[in-house]
Formats: sequence, structure tokens, C-alpha cells
Amino acid sequence: EISVNLPSWISALKYDHKLIQMIISAFKEKACTLKNLSNCNVFTSEIKTALDKYANNHFNICGFDVVSESVEIGNGNILLDLIFPEKLYYEILSAYTGLQVNNQSQLISVLSELSRFKKEFSKYERAISDLEENGYGIVLPDAESMSIDEPQIIRQSGSYGIKLKATAPSVHMIKADIQTEINPIVGSEEQSEELIKCIVDEFENNPEKIWELNLLGKSLYELLSDGLHTKLSHLSEDSREKLSETLSRIINEGSGGLICIIL
Repeated sequence: EISVNLPSWISALKYDHKLIQMIISAFKEKACTLKNLSNCNVFTSEIKTALDKYANNHFNICGFDVVSESVEIGNGNILLDLIFPEKLYYEILSAYTGLQVNNQSQLISVLSELSRFKKEFSKYERAISDLEENGYGIVLPDAESMSIDEPQIIRQSGSYGIKLKATAPSVHMIKADIQTEINPIVGSEEQSEELIKCIVDEFENNPEKIWELNLLGKSLYELLSDGLHTKLSHLSEDSREKLSETLSRIINEGSGGLICIIL
């Protein structure tokens, strides 16, 4: 029986990951060379060679080492330590995260940046969830963003008191459905019907592929996306400011209704 010690980060990879499959293939390929315990060193050398070959093909990296940790002659058990090249770890980490990490220094820097983003995102997490659920999400202000005006003495019903006024920004997320359409001219009515039939037949089994349909030199996704972006750009800076002011008045003045006139 052959047991192998692997780095702990290997357990985070899925079984079908090419590194896992590479290790399995190497041991399957060279298992027949282990005839008896006396040639264990030959076996570990063969495994090392096989791993370097696979890694060079898949990752353009080599430098594996296989060390015999223990050999139990009485029961025929072998324990091997599989030592990976450090560069391979960072390459797989970069592929998993989409961030370029080449060494420990960059790893610490990336983790520090991600930690900052996570802390910032945590304020928006609930609002995004509400936005997806009912189309509206609010990011409540925290203590750091609040500003308090100077206290004032007020008189009310013959008594005196103080007024403390605080101001804080709140973020409001609104989901708005945008519509756009394209109208490619393809010729006669018969030709249009033929095009529709071709599109339906081609993408019936795999509807997501329809976004790759080429029309007028662009994909369908690009054409529709351009139309949506054009509509969004029509919302001027002045309109955005008015929307923000209107929302502030509704919240602060407690208005129960809203009449909107679009000119």
C-alpha cells in the first residue's frame, strides 16, 4: 500500500482539476515499476520524472520531488512525501482568484487589498440581497459617516431643551428594467421568416448560444448591450441630481405619496 502526503492546499482543488488528475495519472503510470520494497528509490525517481513531464506539459513548470518518508517491510506499506515546486502553487492560486500572485510578498499584498474590499462590500451585501429580491436596497449609514451639528437650545411649551441634528449619507439601489431592440433588415418577408426559423432551430438545444449570433458584424449580445448603454447614457447628470434630491425629501419629510411628471 502506498500512502502520499500532499500539501494541505491540494484539498481545496476539485477532483477533476488537472493537477489532481496529473498526480493520479503519474502514479497509475509508474505503479507497475514497484515490484518490491527494495526498489522504492527507483519508484520515487520514476514518479518524480512523470510528474515533471506532466507539469511541464500542463503548467510549463517542473521541479517536483518525491521523498520516501517511511517503508514498513513487515506489512509492505510505503509513505511518500510529494513536494511541489513553489511556483506551481502561485500559478494555481492566480488561476483560481484571477489575480496575479507570484510570491509571498504579493500574496500578503493581495490579501490585504481583498480584506479592505470585503470590509467595504459588507456594508452593501444586505442591500444587494434586497435589491435582487424586491428591486430596492438601502445601505444604512454607519457611525463613521455621520456628522453632528452643533447642539442648539430650543424652547417648547414653556420649557427648554436641546436639539441635536445629525446628517449621514445613505445609498439607495433601485432596479430599473431597460428595454432595447434591434431591427436588422434582411430582405423580403420570406427571408425574414427563414432567418427566424434558422435562429430557432440552431439555438433550440442551447439557448445561451444565441448571444453569440453574428448580426451586422457584431454578436447579438454586443448589439443589445450597445442599445442598453445608449439608453442609460441619456440619464443626464442634472436628472440624477434631481432624483437624489427628490429621494432625500421623501425620506426626510415623510411624504406618503409621489407624483412624477416626466417632460
